Amino acid sequence: MERRLVTIMAADVVGYSARMELSESETIRQLSALTHMIGEQVVGHNGRVFSRAGDGFLSEFPSPVMPVQSGFEIQRILLASSQEGSNHFQLRMGIHLADAIVDGEDLLGDGVNIAARVEGLAEPGSILITQTVFDQVKRTAKLRFEDWGERPLKNISEPIRLYRVVGELDSHSYITGIPPTLKRDDGQDLRPIKRMQGFYLTSKLRVVTRI
Repeated sequence: MERRLVTIMAADVVGYSARMELSESETIRQLSALTHMIGEQVVGHNGRVFSRAGDGFLSEFPSPVMPVQSGFEIQRILLASSQEGSNHFQLRMGIHLADAIVDGEDLLGDGVNIAARVEGLAEPGSILITQTVFDQVKRTAKLRFEDWGERPLKNISEPIRLYRVVGELDSHSYITGIPPTLKRDDGQDLRPIKRMQGFYLTSKLRVVTRI
């Protein structure tokens, strides 16, 4: 039995059944366009979509950074579409790094199941990643993350710590899983805002508000 370490990205369309009830033909047309866009973004980040089930997508990547960046770009494209006034789809996404069982072109095992469970907890239009992914991407993905704490997952024996992708970092910004304690000009400690991981730093190393 062949196994390999991969990063799994699970994505699912929000409210797909309700859309199908309203207009099957239009929903199918939009899903076809979405499928094409997701395929392009996944391949462009060195991944592949290995499973499709209705409105759900499962993709694999050799590096944890790639699916996080791919997922962020997909969500950004969909957000831009909504701002232009189109009746766009929203996606929930979950990303997990784990050992998977190779079954032909398919991947199986707890790692795939966990990615799907994490996706189910995500808010519409958002991406959740597990601790194993966060540990690998926190310094290289150039994105900001919000710590969601440990969450129980259905049929998974232990809770898993999750992080939500919340935006891009500026060019002079840095992110870390455990933010350092910095000092303001008056000597008081600076703390992350609303559990956000990291601080915005200027060239003079003064902390400024990130929101």
